[in-house]
Amino acid sequence: MYSRCDVNRREFVSSMIGGIAFSDLKLQPSLERKPQILRPWVWPNNAKAAVSLSYDDDYLSHLDLVIPDLRDVNICGTFYLPVGIRNVELNLARWKQAYKDGHEIGSHTVSHPSVEDLAYYTTEDIQDEVGYAALWLNRYIGPDKDRTFCYPNGVLGIGPNNRNHTAYEKAVARRHIAARVSGGGPNNPFQMYKPNNLLMIGAKVPKLGNDEADFQELTNYFNQTVKNNSWAVYYFHEIVENPTNNPLFKHENHRRLLSYLRESTEKIWIAPVGKIARYIIDNL
Repeated sequence: MYSRCDVNRREFVSSMIGGIAFSDLKLQPSLERKPQILRPWVWPNNAKAAVSLSYDDDYLSHLDLVIPDLRDVNICGTFYLPVGIRNVELNLARWKQAYKDGHEIGSHTVSHPSVEDLAYYTTEDIQDEVGYAALWLNRYIGPDKDRTFCYPNGVLGIGPNNRNHTAYEKAVARRHIAARVSGGGPNNPFQMYKPNNLLMIGAKVPKLGNDEADFQELTNYFNQTVKNNSWAVYYFHEIVENPTNNPLFKHENHRRLLSYLRESTEKIWIAPVGKIARYIIDNL
């Protein structure tokens, strides 16, 4: 949807952040990974599983439809913003209010670089892309020691053929406690002790047919999560009342999924990605 051409990182920083320097943003401490312990994993209040709901790309429907839906069922979600996109600035007051209301406002970089853009990125480029977004969120949304990151377009590397994963991971880990990918999961909390696993949190995107079989796939993912005492992360893009093409998810089904989760007979913990990541870090 977005490309690097939409925003120049340095112009963005100059106009929006001014004299704020990277030194004003604390680095995330390196996490010492502990070996797996052979004991049952315990979620808060003896829940049988954890669930996070995440939303990418700053669609207006996230503010107009999703946040009211979440409020109706007393759930807080995670919203990943590409902070250099004009719509984020236009809706800044609403996003800041969402943060105050308990939603996590995570990073989706400054410019939401495409696969092709990232293939030309250097280590310095990705440090700027990730670092300036973190700086902007701290300044204009609010500080969050448990803020997480989401990889634009699901791409995990920079440079030729997007093969340099290490530079990307290091840039993300310097400013965030965890990062979500596109696909995978449910997530086994005991596996998070392995190097970089918290930078590769798997997530389920709904199929876009919006029929009963597609909804059933979402509930099957949840049931698998409960069975394995693990962590399910769902992610969505645009949500509309009446989809006319594939990239859109039907609002009715979004509300239906929330009701399904809230009314589940299984005891589950529903919280933003950063909150659950922090719990796992503190309890491994």
